[in-house]
Amino acid sequence: KTAAQILKIMESATSRSIFLGLLCAILYASEAIQQPGSYLQSSDKARMKDFLLGTSKTSTAQSFFVSSSLMKLTGSTDTKSACKSISSTFSDDSIEDIYYSVKLGCKIKMTTKRISTIQTALDASEAFPLYLAASAAHLSKTASKFKFDKAKKTLTLLKNKDGSFKATKDSAKSDAASTAFAMAAASLLDMPKDKSSLAALLKFGKKVGGELYFTSPGRNRLATTSLVLEVAVTYGIGEKELAAISSFLVASKYVQDAEDIYNLLTAGRNR
Repeated sequence: KTAAQILKIMESATSRSIFLGLLCAILYASEAIQQPGSYLQSSDKARMKDFLLGTSKTSTAQSFFVSSSLMKLTGSTDTKSACKSISSTFSDDSIEDIYYSVKLGCKIKMTTKRISTIQTALDASEAFPLYLAASAAHLSKTASKFKFDKAKKTLTLLKNKDGSFKATKDSAKSDAASTAFAMAAASLLDMPKDKSSLAALLKFGKKVGGELYFTSPGRNRLATTSLVLEVAVTYGIGEKELAAISSFLVASKYVQDAEDIYNLLTAGRNR
């Protein structure tokens, strides 16, 4: 009976197109999950690698993007030289420097100053630094050294009725990045996952043709879309949205920037 029903649906040209379109989207998304980065050809990877090898590492963030991307492209897990290059630009006062160092896998000692920098960011009442600090504490496995009560209260205050989050309590409105950073921070702090936040996050997306991408102030489309995808997959993003984001990633593979290459490779891993 099921087979007969499917055949009946397929008799209509319009219905057949819709059916095949949905089927292809589901299969494409499924394959993407099983084979992350499959949209990159060997020539794409070679082009990216050549570009990265010629990129100067002028900051801790830049060193992270270059080194992490090269590791993703080559499959290397050796962080020794990468961590050495980061040490020359590293600052104990920078939560971003601490975050990028720990995320890269560098073994940095949690000195009193670094602990203070992380705690200050946790107490800053802003989604982005709060996320960096929570991530640094989690990745370095030093969470026991910090107090998270104020950070949890901040996330509660930043949350809107629809599930989205503002960047700060004084922000006029929320956006894709502020919502994604807050959602990620909430997960790291073991706060309950709210499905309404995922729905609110996806509403920030812009659909053009078969592509779905996200924008936010101060971040380009690729950086924001990669961030949204990284968070959305942990909340259970649907296959339809996943396929549409995949289409955007395929169209974005000719990037010429270390951070963009990193975001593209990270997004590919999360597809």
